[in-house]
Amino acid sequence: MRAVRNTTRLSLTRAARHWSHTSSRHFGTSAPRFAASLAEAEGATSAALNPRWFSDLTDRIQKCLSLRLCDQDDQRLREQLDYLDKNWLDISAEREGFLSMERWRGLDRVPVQWGDMHGEWPPSPFPQSGTKDSDAGLICASRVNSVARRQDTLPVRASLTTAGHVNNVVYNRYAEGGRVTWIQSFGAESDAAHRQRWTNLMKPKGVGCILKSIKMDYKLPITYPDRITVLHKMSRKLEYGADSIFLEGAVLSESSKRIAARCFEEIAVYDYQAGRRAPLEDFMVDAFRAVYERQERCKAKRDSEVAQLQALVQQIEDRAASVGK
Repeated sequence: MRAVRNTTRLSLTRAARHWSHTSSRHFGTSAPRFAASLAEAEGATSAALNPRWFSDLTDRIQKCLSLRLCDQDDQRLREQLDYLDKNWLDISAEREGFLSMERWRGLDRVPVQWGDMHGEWPPSPFPQSGTKDSDAGLICASRVNSVARRQDTLPVRASLTTAGHVNNVVYNRYAEGGRVTWIQSFGAESDAAHRQRWTNLMKPKGVGCILKSIKMDYKLPITYPDRITVLHKMSRKLEYGADSIFLEGAVLSESSKRIAARCFEEIAVYDYQAGRRAPLEDFMVDAFRAVYERQERCKAKRDSEVAQLQALVQQIEDRAASVGK
């Protein structure tokens, strides 16, 4: 009997060690077919940018300031550095095609809490509609009013692994909460005749949305303390009669001033009463297509702005190099 107990204790110990290692960074959800098709269709957009372009640019400005150039150059550089620091999220996100205004923020500067240092595994289930936030300690995905996105309310209880960073599965919760709020924001801005049909997209009645696949790419660990913002964008321009919505999401870390994770999602449109796939209504396709076009305009505008700033820094660097010769 003692031998059986010892064997059981040993196997439990090994299992615990296994979970403590795998939960630290190796967990992920993916959809290979969807990821491959998305990479083929959208490969150049986000991948073309150096993920450290923002920090590299600020480092170049700070290096120029350390050279103590003329007062006019110093003033211009300090103004640009202050502008980048205050608007890092808008610039970084919009340059990659995300709309960053308040309406489009699924989660807005939500604080990461200490949570459980030992990590919560398996994770607690996502709270259902009506769950009290004080009891669940999580952002409820079904809460889509503007209060749910505000920076000083409803803090996220993020389970931390033994390595001290947010457990990988929590990134998917961030994406879930952000996506639902993002889609429901269309209803908040629509006319009364269409508002309820937007709301019903998130309900298992009539024509609604089902998450068909999600792929999460982890870029850097989120640690306590920090605040995160979740944005989504249309990764493809919809055609009329489409029965799928393709989205890309970004979880941005305020302390790192960078995208901490990217998610690629395929949403299936499903008729619960008929029990089969269904096309989006034309007025919804119109709204999604308008957002896609707005994303492209916003991206082009930010690209131009950053190019001008980089040219300014390059001019000052070249002038400093010529003086040093």
